[in-house]
Amino acid sequence: MLQEQITAAQNFLKDSLAQTDDSKATELEVLDDKATATGKAKVAVSFLEVSESSDSEPEKVEPENLLSMLTNEVKVMKKQGLESENKLKELFKSDFQEGVKRHQALLAQQKVLNETLEKMTKYHARLETADKHLQGTQSTMDTRLHDGGLFMQKLSELTMAKPEAAVQALETLQKKL
Repeated sequence: MLQEQITAAQNFLKDSLAQTDDSKATELEVLDDKATATGKAKVAVSFLEVSESSDSEPEKVEPENLLSMLTNEVKVMKKQGLESENKLKELFKSDFQEGVKRHQALLAQQKVLNETLEKMTKYHARLETADKHLQGTQSTMDTRLHDGGLFMQKLSELTMAKPEAAVQALETLQKKL
């Protein structure tokens, strides 16, 4: 069955090559002129012609040889594909492992930063409490300073007043206390 499929494929290739042989097409002669005008090697104008080197004449390729060449090229491409796939796998694994390490480092850094944030938040709350306390103390001090200033002012008035008025003011002050 496999042999029949290979034979069918060979027949298909022979028919395809015969139908697409344009080695005698007059429209393609311009390609041959271009190559000789620029000093380049002669261009093969048919899929049936394959040149082994630039010095040798093109030779006809048999469909069986073409099939064998195509099979070999497919094998080479498959091998290159596998090599490429393996290289990509290695690169992916390497990058993935580096990514895991970066992720772990970032998680550790995040933990440290979260702990620092928690400590700073607590410290900030303590500072706010201290600030409120100091504002209360300042308010008390302002009131006491104001009261002390009033006391000193009244004391100054007493010392400047006549003795009778001073005695009367002191008696009034004692009654308030």
